Amino acid sequence: PAWGALLREARAFRGALGSVPRVVALVKSLTATGGGVDGGGGDGGNLDESLQRARAEAKAWIAAASTWGDRLAAAFPGYRDAVEPLQLAVLEIRRGLALTLACAKDPSRDARTADAARGKVAPDVAYASASAAAAHLLSFPPLRLSSTRGLSAAALLSSPTTQRAIGAVETVAAARDALA
Repeated sequence: PAWGALLREARAFRGALGSVPRVVALVKSLTATGGGVDGGGGDGGNLDESLQRARAEAKAWIAAASTWGDRLAAAFPGYRDAVEPLQLAVLEIRRGLALTLACAKDPSRDARTADAARGKVAPDVAYASASAAAAHLLSFPPLRLSSTRGLSAAALLSSPTTQRAIGAVETVAAARDALA
């Protein structure tokens, strides 16, 4: 029945799109070719080319993983207790990859434009944004497989509002760490 199909689907994801070597290689390509805080080094032309490829692959992976999770929920509605942990695990991988992508150097973006934009948000505005985001996150019901509103934990965590709130808190935390 459907249980066997769900297991095959999970194994197929783990063996292809979600394989550990593939995800690790993708993260390494984003960080080893100029990502991270110091921006890396090396040959500018080849570096920019490989970074663009890595960034494109990461964006495609994030989109494909999202589609896989949505398809899983639609295909196996009677197996919510098994589907939600799979979706949540994929959400965590997507989030980590999205953060790595956000930190990786973007050769298509002009560094001077990025530097000029950084100084335009006053610290008090950034902290107010983070406070609002934290209030949103703290308004969540206790984390269970299903909440009192009938939404799953995976659905709550993947909502655009929650992702924006988490992003705002992470941005302010990164800015504070940089100042420390």
